[in-house]
Amino acid sequence: MPLVGIYGGLGRGKTLALAYMCWNNLFIKNRKIYANFTLYGIPFTRITTLEGLMSIIPLETTEKDILEGKEVFFAGDELWRWLSSRCIGQGARKRKELINRVLLASRKAEVTIVYTVQTPKQIDTWIRDVTDMWILPFLDTDAGILRLFWLDYPVIKPTMRDLMIHSKGKPTVVKATPFYAIYSTHERIPMIDEGKDDLVERVIPISRNPSWRKYWLIDKGVSEEKFLKICEKIEKTYWLYRELPKDRA
Repeated sequence: MPLVGIYGGLGRGKTLALAYMCWNNLFIKNRKIYANFTLYGIPFTRITTLEGLMSIIPLETTEKDILEGKEVFFAGDELWRWLSSRCIGQGARKRKELINRVLLASRKAEVTIVYTVQTPKQIDTWIRDVTDMWILPFLDTDAGILRLFWLDYPVIKPTMRDLMIHSKGKPTVVKATPFYAIYSTHERIPMIDEGKDDLVERVIPISRNPSWRKYWLIDKGVSEEKFLKICEKIEKTYWLYRELPKDRA
C-alpha cells in the first residue's frame, strides 16, 4: 500500500490536508482510521506508542493477514519527530531503526500511511526514497480553499512549470472550513511513547474540539446555541458523528 508525504512550510495547510485525507479514507474508501493526533467527528483509533504502531503494521505479513485483513489508514502528523535521529534516551537508535522498519513493512501490508513534514529532508533518506507520492498543499485563507497538488517528486519552492511537470493530474480542491472541525490546530504531537495503546476506536464530537470552539465562540463571537447548530449542519453535510456508529461499537 502507498506511503504518501505531505510537505510544505508553516501555515501551508499540511495538517488540514491530513485531516481531509482521514475523512476521505473513512467515508469514501471505507478504511479504518488510525492517527497519532486527535480527530473529531469520525471514528478513529489513537496511536502513540511503538507497540501500537507495530500492532497495525506488523513486520511480517502472514497468509491469514492477507486473506482476512482489511485496508487501514494511518495518519502521522509531524511523523519526523518519531523518526528523528535527535531522539535521545536508552535504546533510542534501536527504537528509531525499528520505527523505520515498521513504516517500510507497510508496503507489504494493507496499510496506507500519509505523513506530514515541513521539508522532506527531515525524513530519513530510505523513507523519503520509498515514499510513493507527495502532496503539496496550498491554503487560500481568504477564499477558504485548500488545493492539493499530487507530485511524484517533492519539489521545493516549485514554479508553475515544476508543478506541471511533476503533478499527477489536476489538484484536488477542498472547501477548507469544515475540515478545521475535525482536528485541533493547538494540539502538539508528542514523541513516541514506550507504553501501550488501548487501541479503542472512539468518536469525539466536533463540538468538543477546543480550536473549533475558540474560532466560533471567541473569534466569531457566536452563541453556544448557534455554535451547536453550525456543528449539526456540518455533521449532516459531511457525514460526521457524535458517537460511535452502532455497526462499529
